[in-house]
Amino acid sequence: MFRRALTLFGQGGGFSGRLPRPTGTRGSRARSSGTNNSGPSSARTGSLLGGLLEAGLASGGLSLLGDLLAQHLTSPAGLKLHAIDWPRSVRIASFGFLLYGPYQYWWYGALARSFPTRSLPHFLSKVAANQLILGPIVVSAIFAWNLGLQGQLSNLPSKLSNDFATTVVNGWKFWVPAASINFFAIPLQHQLHAIDWPRSVRIASFGFLLYGPYQYWWYGALARSFPTRSLPHFLSKVAANQLILGPIVVSAIFAWNLGLQGQLSNLPSKLSNDFATTVVNGWKFWVPAASVNFFAIPLQHQVWYMSVCGLLWVTYLSYSATHKQSPLAPKMA
Repeated sequence: MFRRALTLFGQGGGFSGRLPRPTGTRGSRARSSGTNNSGPSSARTGSLLGGLLEAGLASGGLSLLGDLLAQHLTSPAGLKLHAIDWPRSVRIASFGFLLYGPYQYWWYGALARSFPTRSLPHFLSKVAANQLILGPIVVSAIFAWNLGLQGQLSNLPSKLSNDFATTVVNGWKFWVPAASINFFAIPLQHQLHAIDWPRSVRIASFGFLLYGPYQYWWYGALARSFPTRSLPHFLSKVAANQLILGPIVVSAIFAWNLGLQGQLSNLPSKLSNDFATTVVNGWKFWVPAASVNFFAIPLQHQVWYMSVCGLLWVTYLSYSATHKQSPLAPKMA
């Protein structure tokens, strides 16, 4: 089972990340090698570099978010902006951008070519290779990267001795089910997704410049207006969140996305088609999420908790804001 997995490290052109194609005959390969393919070769090179950059940016951004969340969860009083260990965050983010993202891009493309079917043997081979080869490599690499950038690489043997096995085993607990879903249910083109960067920048700028700061003010204002955990205050905060904040955010992201594309004149039809559906879908998600937030989460952790929930919500909002039809609306007969 692992013979193919081990050959991943010696495969030529492993970074292409393209869907596996049937292998032609030896004669056809010989004939094709003699043709002038400088054009396709240049296109493949451009695709490769674009894919590596996309993978690096996505992994670097998520690595930064993950480190900030880890710092918050391990801070007794909750993480404050002035208390963030930015050098640590930069080390982790640079690992994702320069190493982990590009390596994943190559890895999943190579796995798809080595085990191209969804048969049970190929499925199990990919999951096993992911955990027994990729996992230990990544754990060792991030330990070395983090220590090396601090000038403490001499501490790597003791770090590996103390934490390597535990980290790898904890990784298996998370990644075995996650990788199983990835290999069994997610098509390769979505495992190695082509990113619409202008759209991503529009959505990210909305979160950075408007949604995040507005949430910071909003939850502080709610806490001052309804300071207790009594039932009336709890219900008031949940209702205000859904009846005031929700419609404002939906309208704002529609306007932001269209405005940055020079299409603000389309806002009335966008609101007419998608506003109500998006708000109602928001209630289905945010009423339980906000209930947990206001009833169980201390104020100093509320922005972080809601930001994690918001990651899921913004995924839907991004879809809704850029979708041409009414998002996830019931089909009419």
